[in-house]
Amino acid sequence: REVRDSVEKLRQLPVLTERGAQIQLGDVAEIRIDDGPPMLKSENARLSGWVYVDIRDRDLSSAVHEMQEVVAREVKLPAAYSIT
Repeated sequence: REVRDSVEKLRQLPVLTERGAQIQLGDVAEIRIDDGPPMLKSENARLSGWVYVDIRDRDLSSAVHEMQEVVAREVKLPAAYSIT
């Protein structure tokens, strides 16, 4: 914890090369604070994104069934992506 709260400490983290030499992470990576998403979500060790839907005046079962049909027909996913 104390390391990840300091950019300088992150830069100084030791990294072993394939030849067994020890270098610092800052020697091979640019480490900086930058704007990004407020939180990364993961499930089963895979990054995940969520879509929230507000359903009104429909029963949940038929709405979900219709959305699944449309997504299966219209959405083409690249390799390593999935929908659940």
